[in-house]
Amino acid sequence: MAKYERKCKSWVASYIDYTRNHRAPAIFHVWGAFSCLSVATLRNLKMDFHYYSVYPNLFMVLVAPPGRCRKSAALEIGVDILRNLKPKVTVLAQKLTPEYLIGTLAEGGEVDDEGFRDLRGTGLIYADELGALLTKDAAKRDIYQCLCTLFDNPSSYIYGTRGRGKEEVQECSIALVGGTTPKWVKIGMPSDTVGEGFAARVIFVYQLNTDKAKGLPKYGENEAKLKASLVEDLEHIHHLKGNFMLSPAAEEAYNNLDEQHESLSYPEGMEEYGARRMMHLLKVAMLDSVGKRDELVVGVEEIAMADAHLKRVEEGLLSLYQLIFTTQKGDDRAFVKRKIAAEGGKVTRSNLMRVVGYRMDKRGLDIVIDTLLLTKEIKRVTAPGKRGRDVVVYVLAKE
Repeated sequence: MAKYERKCKSWVASYIDYTRNHRAPAIFHVWGAFSCLSVATLRNLKMDFHYYSVYPNLFMVLVAPPGRCRKSAALEIGVDILRNLKPKVTVLAQKLTPEYLIGTLAEGGEVDDEGFRDLRGTGLIYADELGALLTKDAAKRDIYQCLCTLFDNPSSYIYGTRGRGKEEVQECSIALVGGTTPKWVKIGMPSDTVGEGFAARVIFVYQLNTDKAKGLPKYGENEAKLKASLVEDLEHIHHLKGNFMLSPAAEEAYNNLDEQHESLSYPEGMEEYGARRMMHLLKVAMLDSVGKRDELVVGVEEIAMADAHLKRVEEGLLSLYQLIFTTQKGDDRAFVKRKIAAEGGKVTRSNLMRVVGYRMDKRGLDIVIDTLLLTKEIKRVTAPGKRGRDVVVYVLAKE
């Protein structure tokens, strides 16, 4: 069989060229390209370190205020290209529960008219509105823990259900592409997933505005040819299988970056992401490499490029997490003050814990109280309790 001649010198660069007239920020399309490659290579490619393997699957979410950056349209461009892959990729776009997710991955998809079946154990979670897919109720259904486990590509995953008993998925690998708003990241995700667990596995690409010119997009013969080339090359990449290697220079570059990374300190909320950053870097480097050539070798250029792409994302991620945590702390302070005011301007420690317990735990309340005392918005006094022992009372300061 003749060797396949690629149409795109770099799949990522060609995708960016293809989307250059679209209104979404350029960085949205960069990560749209990496996500397409991630889905096309699910479970087929990896970097084997013997103790563990790294697969190039990504969880990627575009974040922007409503209506500003064309999140949904940017995502659909990539998903439209992915729909051409054969074997077909299982696409999950409904409200997720562990039962639905595991059941779908275990069964695989339907055979289409040409005899192609979705690959079992692998799939794409597609949510142009992530809040509609992962609702607050999802936290009660263990979906976040399920996603965390599947992100790590286990060789086997068993999930027990009441109605169907135990279901097993083998050779698991999933990718996720989604879009959402800063508000949903702040209040829609369970608090214990922000900055850790699920959220630390996600590449959040945050933009306030687009860097593209306004007006209707232009789509002509050149764009049509680019799309055809992207589809054809991605179909070829979809069939590649094997283990990536790092070139000696790439291994040295990675180790140098890892050593530098060890000395960095991340701000509140980003610590867990920081712990996973170098793993994200390897994934992106593999995807950049396979987008250029069939030889499964990551070079120093791909390591440097992956580092640069992550640094660009981290600029926005820092702003997003500052917004989340700064606003959340301010909201919590106002919330506690309102509860004290509702109790007549003063309340015992035990009663305050009772009325705020549905929103924060003891440690969270301690942090807020310490801040309010420091800013002199409340004061702490003692008063006789019912059993003759003094109790702590918090009193609102006069405005």
